[in-house]
Amino acid sequence: MVEDGRLAKALDEGAKSTDFTQLISWLSLELKSFCSLDEHINPIESANEVDHFLLETSGFLKELGIWNFASCASTPMNARRCEEFKRFLTSTLVPGCPYSDLVEGAFNERLKTRASRSALLTYLLSELQAARMIEANFPTSDSLPKSQSDVSFARYIA
Repeated sequence: MVEDGRLAKALDEGAKSTDFTQLISWLSLELKSFCSLDEHINPIESANEVDHFLLETSGFLKELGIWNFASCASTPMNARRCEEFKRFLTSTLVPGCPYSDLVEGAFNERLKTRASRSALLTYLLSELQAARMIEANFPTSDSLPKSQSDVSFARYIA
């Protein structure tokens, strides 16, 4: 996606771009699995789904921003590891999305600029990177290798 200029084009087109929405969707699904979230973002298949994509993005960012650090108690992590995990999170992370233009105002106005779309991509990528580092440092008993389809999609977007 980067080599042939598709990423730049996707950032220019934003929510109207299937490439952009597929990338955001994939990142949301990865975050959903690492953070035990309920929400995720579906990619668009046609231009008339843009508002739905923007609404799902808003809901996902809200859930990601208020992710409950105590949720590790419901995962297959022992109590000691859970306490270590919570201490680590509360000492290193500030909850909530740091980009106010992504979470404030009318949902259908939030991704109007290339800068806001870049901020969304940066935020989701950094949250995924952090989630993967947390998983590496505080693995759960249900940590499994990623499926072949995830690897294929990662190659597709690279």
